[in-house]
Amino acid sequence: MDNKNIKEIVVCNFVGMYVDALTRGKEYEVLAENEEKHQIKIVGNNGRTRWFKRNLFLPAGSNVTTMVSWQYDDDIKDRSEKSLEHVEVTITFSSGEKRWCSLCTKYGLFDYIERNMEAFMLSFFIPTNHASIK
Repeated sequence: MDNKNIKEIVVCNFVGMYVDALTRGKEYEVLAENEEKHQIKIVGNNGRTRWFKRNLFLPAGSNVTTMVSWQYDDDIKDRSEKSLEHVEVTITFSSGEKRWCSLCTKYGLFDYIERNMEAFMLSFFIPTNHASIK
């Protein structure tokens, strides 16, 4: 086991299951490294020192895209949990890219699936002549 002390800064690229300890895009100082296990020791956001897999991090200065902001593109007319509305949202990232998505309640999703299930089932189960089974 190689547990040498080093002076290195890394940036978190993937939080994984460590949402209380890591922040995507944040820099951390490496306190030690175990090359055999591919792990580095850092102090997480929760103040605890622990070992993390090296592949969760990139070298300092690496560009890690993070979400900067989001906004509703539609007015929300029905705020109840049984709303059938689908609301469009625009998300802006640190790279300048923008992405669009649609949000709905579980009732809105069930309603959408129910209204479109027949078309889905027809397209899924239409027989083709690509292969014959004997």
